[in-house]
Amino acid sequence: MDGVSVSGCLIDVADVGFDNFSPESGGVINIRGRKENICPTSGVVGNVIQQMICAQWTDEMIRRGSVPYYFKGVCQVGGREYINVMKPYFDQRGY
Repeated sequence: MDGVSVSGCLIDVADVGFDNFSPESGGVINIRGRKENICPTSGVVGNVIQQMICAQWTDEMIRRGSVPYYFKGVCQVGGREYINVMKPYFDQRGY
């Protein structure tokens, strides 16, 4: 945005987004001596929504006969080996 600050929420300026309707903005834990609560639930709710969208998309792909393959992180146990085995499938499909 070339240094221009925009007031409002991220969803107001993002190209794509979804509103998780989380009613709190600061957090749900009140700590004595602090003016504002901490630990907002919006991040957790947003992550759950994102995972649900991915699960629904995966289900739809399977119904259409195209089981999606997912990369596994190389830092996970067996991640590099998994990627080496799955890469030809990714390359063949193009996704």
